[in-house]
Amino acid sequence: PLRRQRQMCIRDRWKKWLDNGAAEIIMPAAAQKIRKDMAPLGGKTRILQMRHLFTDKNDGKRSASNPLPIEANDRLLVPGYKDPDLLELRRDAPTASRHSQHLLLLVAASKQCRHWRISSSDVGGAFLKGDRQQRVLYAEPPRAWSGPCLPRVPPRALIKLTKGVFGLNDAPRLWWTRLRGFLLANGCRQSRVDPSLFVYEVNGKLEGLLATHVDDLSLIHI
Repeated sequence: PLRRQRQMCIRDRWKKWLDNGAAEIIMPAAAQKIRKDMAPLGGKTRILQMRHLFTDKNDGKRSASNPLPIEANDRLLVPGYKDPDLLELRRDAPTASRHSQHLLLLVAASKQCRHWRISSSDVGGAFLKGDRQQRVLYAEPPRAWSGPCLPRVPPRALIKLTKGVFGLNDAPRLWWTRLRGFLLANGCRQSRVDPSLFVYEVNGKLEGLLATHVDDLSLIHI
């Protein structure tokens, strides 16, 4: 049963990569040429070895009085510390300061906004939804991917990384720029004091505040 759970997790994670356009499959013939071109680069190769990170979702909830079964979880990732562009990458991704969080709650508690709603959200697979990579980077599928457990990836294929997948150091930045662009395009104004705080106004009237923290959003609105 545990093996089956892992296989299902792998399929689900890989489907999310493809659904979000975070990866492209390079078929064996083209992949062979890429490997040949990269071979002289040695440690500077642009092909990273993809890995699995298997965890137990119930690990933190299990106790003597709550003996939960193992619930397998899998995350596909690449070793970002081997990224050939590591020292040149821009990696900053602003997160809400304590002052911005307090401001949001103070506005929500004020008389004028007492009928406003306080909401929070967690964006699933946020890094896979970020902006596209502006550089060329590939990954070798883990050996565990051989066989039918990963659809559409034949032996000796390569994966072209097109977004900030898990493990890459610029993944938070690419997600942040995508989120900021979306908010600005939809009428929000970015705070000059805290770049992770966004203000939404209609005809000069405040109608919402939103604070971002990686893939977690806190907001108050009418």
